[in-house]
Amino acid sequence: PKKKDVRAPYAIQLHLLKSPTETELLSELAYEKPVVGYRGADGKLAVLTPGRIEFFDMTDPRQPALLKEGAVLFADKKYDFLAAKLTPLQDRVLALFKEGANLKILVLDLKDFSKRGVLDDFEITRDEFDGASFSRGGQLLILPTEEGTLFYDIKDLKNIREAAHWPLPANYIDVTQAGRYICVALGVQGVYCGNLLF
Repeated sequence: PKKKDVRAPYAIQLHLLKSPTETELLSELAYEKPVVGYRGADGKLAVLTPGRIEFFDMTDPRQPALLKEGAVLFADKKYDFLAAKLTPLQDRVLALFKEGANLKILVLDLKDFSKRGVLDDFEITRDEFDGASFSRGGQLLILPTEEGTLFYDIKDLKNIREAAHWPLPANYIDVTQAGRYICVALGVQGVYCGNLLF
């Protein structure tokens, strides 16, 4: 009889890029639930799981070492994470998660994980989250949504507030000049660009 496949259904794979068309699998981190990973400025790999954040030493990418002292528990709830992105200064991570039928954004301070906030007063898709960008070193989050382009001041995680709202439904944001110049992709309507004046 064939052996039953006991591999976990989800995994983060670490590959060595040898050429544009060739990669080598170095290692794999297996999980029972969906997870999201990112690599910080310190070189460590962080994996957002439903119940906690795990940190791995990547000195040897063939054998990532779990840093038990670095794990951060989410004691309040379990999160169904879908995606994550770091701010330009890599001092915060924004994680898209699903709660019921809604998608929300968890904002975590990477220097103090007790500091966190949630953005949930809008409808957003995974693609729109992927198309978001930052200004002011990551203190201003710019979200493209169907209801318009939303600007959130996330400097104070206890008091996240909407700083501005452009009535331009968008699906992707790009910024240049340290976030002072912005281009908004409007789908079939083209691209709108201008100076960020606030």
